[in-house]
Amino acid sequence: MRRGNIRKDNLRNKITTLLQREDFRQNPARAVFRRVAWRARWSLYPRRPWLIRAHDEFPFFTTRSGSGALIYYQGSSEPEIADFVRHVLKPGMVFVDVGAHQGEYTVLASKLLGCSGSVHAFEPHPGIGELLRRNVRLNECSNVVVCSEAAWDVEAVLGFELNPESSLSAVQGEHQGILGTKTIEVRTMTLDRYFANHSVAKPNLIKVDVEGAELHVLRGATSLLVLPPGQAPAVVFEYGPSNARRFGYAADDTVGFLRKHGYAVYSWHRGELVCMNGSPTLPRVDSTCNLIATKLSLWTSSKLRDRQ
Repeated sequence: MRRGNIRKDNLRNKITTLLQREDFRQNPARAVFRRVAWRARWSLYPRRPWLIRAHDEFPFFTTRSGSGALIYYQGSSEPEIADFVRHVLKPGMVFVDVGAHQGEYTVLASKLLGCSGSVHAFEPHPGIGELLRRNVRLNECSNVVVCSEAAWDVEAVLGFELNPESSLSAVQGEHQGILGTKTIEVRTMTLDRYFANHSVAKPNLIKVDVEGAELHVLRGATSLLVLPPGQAPAVVFEYGPSNARRFGYAADDTVGFLRKHGYAVYSWHRGELVCMNGSPTLPRVDSTCNLIATKLSLWTSSKLRDRQ
């Protein structure tokens, strides 16, 4: 009986999620068709990357993954963040993509920045890193540098868990990962050292999506974060309480670390920065969302409103 109830709850949650998707609200028939097509394609070719279109503008190879499915269904894996990136990045800027995965935002940023800008993409997963490079070549992104190291707070050799869901692969935390997950060794590098060693301009925007290790990455970028307004980069980072616990800290610690360095923290909603007063208030304890930290030097014209 309990198993039956669990199945019903799971089905109910899936239906609720589907009904909330923007692509379903706009065109239900097309949304359902795409989900059927996605499953059918992988049943026929389970290991061969699929060439789809990302953001309705560029070709993109994806594996069978949650982020790949969202790109196929709705154009991007995270529409709000895609909108923010489009709003912020201008030709000549520098973008850092930590946890670049297959390169969705790497390629998008490359096209927005043009030949006068640059993208620095960090992806330590060997198989996904090769797919990232393939997407960079496919889109002729000559302004992209792909780094196989993991961005971290120290330079070391650490364990890296290869999760069956590739977008969830990450540097090994304090707690053991999924039973049977393969672990390899990867080299790490701090963003401070990376930009000190390379003759490139300091970043304007850093995106960090590393399944709970965001604080480690930001600790390794302190010399960038302490820069004054007008020079300090904005940061897009994943706020995930359950993921952060794998690394022995609370997600709020990441927010506090950024505020300590003079940042204000926001969400991005319908083209506006929404100020997060106090700690982010999330609908569920273990909910995950993306937040934005900035000293506001780049967005003086943006509309700001407080989240009460």
